[in-house]
Amino acid sequence: MFFDREFNPVESLLGKPLPAAVTPAASFWEHFPELDKSEITLAARSIDDTARPLRILRDPDKPGSHGITIYRIGDLFAVVRSEERSDEDLATLLHLATHDPLTGLPNRRQFSDDLAASLHETTASGEALSLMQLDLDDFKPVNDTLGHPAGDKLLQLAASRIQGCLTSDDRAYRLAGDEFMVISMGSGHPAKGHGLAEDLVDAFKKPFTIDGIALFVGATVGISAAPSDGISPEQLMKASDVALYAAKKEGRGRAKSFDPSMLETLEQRELLRRSLRMALVQQQFFVEYQPIEEGGRIFGFEALLRWRHPLLGTISPAAFIPVAEADGLMPEIGAWVLEQACREAMKWPENYTVAVNLSAAEIPDKRPHRPRIPDTGPGRLAARPSGT
Repeated sequence: MFFDREFNPVESLLGKPLPAAVTPAASFWEHFPELDKSEITLAARSIDDTARPLRILRDPDKPGSHGITIYRIGDLFAVVRSEERSDEDLATLLHLATHDPLTGLPNRRQFSDDLAASLHETTASGEALSLMQLDLDDFKPVNDTLGHPAGDKLLQLAASRIQGCLTSDDRAYRLAGDEFMVISMGSGHPAKGHGLAEDLVDAFKKPFTIDGIALFVGATVGISAAPSDGISPEQLMKASDVALYAAKKEGRGRAKSFDPSMLETLEQRELLRRSLRMALVQQQFFVEYQPIEEGGRIFGFEALLRWRHPLLGTISPAAFIPVAEADGLMPEIGAWVLEQACREAMKWPENYTVAVNLSAAEIPDKRPHRPRIPDTGPGRLAARPSGT
């Protein structure tokens, strides 16, 4: 939406010559007598509700010219100053609005439009398509160690390699950062779509050379197909994203097609992730003690963390500990286990020891959740890294 100098909305300016939009019988510039009649500034409020200044210049070659038109393309605003240049200027602005300036690939806006149009076309024709989401592996270290110019060059080279794998039925896009998409028409059959995805992965197995440095940056691809995995852009995007996540979990540098079981696994993981943050507060964790024997004699117990979820029942540590580690919750959980085990050991005979297995992420540090470890006496506590 456009606003005048007092931020009063002027919606009627869109797509109209400005003089007609202000007062048909008067000169547009007469409404701004304090200016030198060569320019004015309005405020353009874009879709994200951010006010941006909009500078309007009168064509110096046409004194008194009223041939000024405001265009809006998505959340971009433009002013074309002369009718002779309007088609050319609008074409340039349209390209800038729909393409990534770094790689030259179509951008997220164009991708959204093309995916919707392609799905409509496949629905009408009965054909199929594949959607591929591609992320670069280890892109961030390139930015961090060699700088953003090297990262930008890598993105340009990556875009070129992606395009080198495509046919006339395929189109590549850069959405943001190191995230690329490919729409492949007529390749909705899993084998054909997966074949193109494998070609994309293989294309990134060769090193990139930037400033004389050989960089090995792979690619991971998630694939979805229409209509088998969905018939809407949202469904296909979600399916390809889930497939990409599954591929990364298996080690990256590979392509995986969507399978409904992937979504079930991801949804369960997300449920655990949300629930873990409340488990300590709601006292859902508990500790079991397994006897430690030697020569038929019990000389201590090993403390084992358990989680009793109110809806899911008892959850295996193998299921929730990786999630807790990924979310940075294990130091707090490990501190709680250590404290509970020591308090329990104080109730045992003095010759009994207690062993607590801690992963590297659980070992207490200098953060506020360091445990207040009760004094169990000398030699009774064995806290050791997991796997020893």
